[in-house]
Amino acid sequence: MTYNIEEITEASFAPAFMRESDGLLYMSDPKHGILIFDQIGQYIETIPIAGIHHFRIDGGQILYHLAGNANAYHLKSKEIISKKLPRVKFRSCTIDIQDKEMVLYMTGQKNITVFSAPLMQK
Repeated sequence: MTYNIEEITEASFAPAFMRESDGLLYMSDPKHGILIFDQIGQYIETIPIAGIHHFRIDGGQILYHLAGNANAYHLKSKEIISKKLPRVKFRSCTIDIQDKEMVLYMTGQKNITVFSAPLMQK
């Protein structure tokens, strides 16, 4: 079956970021959430978390920052864990994984803040 993305979202679609993981394509639209497609482009589902621009997928989790929090969305359980970030305003934020920690590097006007939070167990 072929889908038109606007039929899935029931509105205009404006993708901001996409990432491939384990043969699936994850595409974010800040208004609708993250849409998931299989290897041949078949729509699977939407994770309805609005406001996500950039994210990382690692260890069965989608890692992202939103509303002043570092978040991990577990793909199987659909559980979200959130940790308050030490600062809300930053120019850019990069997410990395080190051991069993989600590490965020946040750049400000003249500084860099590094924040880490434990990842959810599988």
